[in-house]
This record gives sequence, C-alpha cells and structure tokens, in this order.
Amino acid sequence: MANSVSMVLKDKFGRLLHYLVSSGFTYELIQEKILRDPFFLCFEENDASRFLSKSIESVIQNVFGKATYLDYSANISSELYWAGQMYIGLLLNESVPLQRSILIVPIDKMIGFFPLFHEMSEANFYQKYLDEERRTSVFRLLSKGKGTIKSISYLTGINSNTLISYIDNSKLFSCSMSNATKLASLFEAPLATLNKETNFVPDIVDLLDGPAFKQTFIGTLATYLKYDPHLVEAVSDEREFKEKVDEGKYAAIYDRRDHSLYFTKSHKFRVLTKAEVRFLSKRSIQEFKLSLTSGEILF
Repeated sequence: MANSVSMVLKDKFGRLLHYLVSSGFTYELIQEKILRDPFFLCFEENDASRFLSKSIESVIQNVFGKATYLDYSANISSELYWAGQMYIGLLLNESVPLQRSILIVPIDKMIGFFPLFHEMSEANFYQKYLDEERRTSVFRLLSKGKGTIKSISYLTGINSNTLISYIDNSKLFSCSMSNATKLASLFEAPLATLNKETNFVPDIVDLLDGPAFKQTFIGTLATYLKYDPHLVEAVSDEREFKEKVDEGKYAAIYDRRDHSLYFTKSHKFRVLTKAEVRFLSKRSIQEFKLSLTSGEILF
C-alpha cells in the first residue's frame, strides 16, 4: 500500500510542476511557494492526504492565487514531470525534506540533470543530489540577504562562532531545537530546511487513517513500551482520549505531526524518534497483513 501512495505522490507532484509552469508561474515563484507556504508542510506533518485530496486546479487557485483551466489533453513536459518525481523521490527514499531539496537543487538546475539521469536508475540521481547537498551550505543559502554573521548573532542571540560552524551542514542539521527555531524564524523558512531528515514516514501515512490498522499500530507500540497490547485501545481525538482518562482505562493516541504518543492511566508521554516510528510501522504492517490472512480483522 505504501508503494502505491508513493507512486501517486510522485506522479501528482510531477504533474503539478508542469501545470504550474504552463499556467505562467516562474520557477522562482514556484520554489518560493514550495519553500514557504504552509500547504507544502503537509509532508512534514505526515498528512499527505492533504496534498492528494486537492485537485491540481485547487492547489493552483488556493495556494498560488490563480484560477485556471488546465488542458489535460496537452502533452506533459517530460523534464518538469521528471523533476517533480525526483523531489518526491528524495523525500521518500533519502528522507530529504521537500523544502531543502528545492533549495539545494532549484527547478532549473533539476531540469539540467534530466538529459543525463532520466534514463538511469533513480538511485544514481539521489546520489548526485546528496553530493550536491554536501557541497552546498544551507546556512549560506538561507542567510543570503539577512545580514552579516554579526547581525544574525545579534538578532538571534546565537554566538557568532556557533553560527560560523553552521556553514557546515552537519553542524546545522544537528543544532539545538532552540537555535533551529530562531534561525528558521529569522530566515522565514520552515524548520524542515534545517532538519537532518524529513518527518514524513511513508510506510504509515496511507494506513494510519484506517481504524483497524490504527489499533494494530497502537498494539505494536504498547508491546514495544511494555504494556499489555490487549488492554490498550487506540483513540482518534482528544475528546475520546479524555473520556478514557476519566474512566481510568488504558488508551493511547498517536500524533503523526510530531510523533508524540500519549498513554492514559499512567499519563505517560513521549516523543518517538523517526527511526522508532519507521521500525514500528513496518512491524505493524507485517502484523496487520498476518491478521488479514488469518481472518482476525474483519471489515
């Protein structure tokens, strides 16, 4: 199931790039919107359905501010379609946030890679991108036009020597949440550009909305955290969660936006790492498939 959603995401983003350009938007404006508009944070919030549920016309009208009629009978630009697929491929396969990949490799540069890479395995391009990212300072790109190191230090309260160290991407990607938040605010960029990895977990995003799988996932989490999975009920919203608290029952609610997990009764709370979520979601998918074949879950 995850693979099918991945293919649909890549296809739709490729088509979106084509229709944005054919509607008269410049590469620069498209990049600016993808980098800064809250709509494109849907992936970092593990809410790909927000992207998939909107028609391309709706995205162009509501996000880019232009009502347009799209001619679906016209040929799609191979270069733009491939470029869109590669941005999503980097998100899915290399855990690169969309906002950072389009910052490191803007659309015109991405299209320039098309002649060499479009007939090769996608893995060849992903390696090319990672090489580009290693050679390109995200801090320099985001701080362009925002002042000197000294002025940025004054505005953020971050030591100048620390800021200089952030020219190295590995240092920037591992900076404290406090410093990342201050820099993102000053640079008017989402935190995603400063994160080492995307928050998006494709293995789970297309499954968690189903109540049957949600219970399987919560059960796997309960076992992982040494709870009796048969006692823990998956709940969908805060109201239901509070009801379970009042009743003194075991229940859990998982927030995919930041991977936070709340348990009732013991009132335990923790934020799961992305590595844990990937591990647990894969294990849950295996258990879910087994339960389907054994007939334990009925629809």
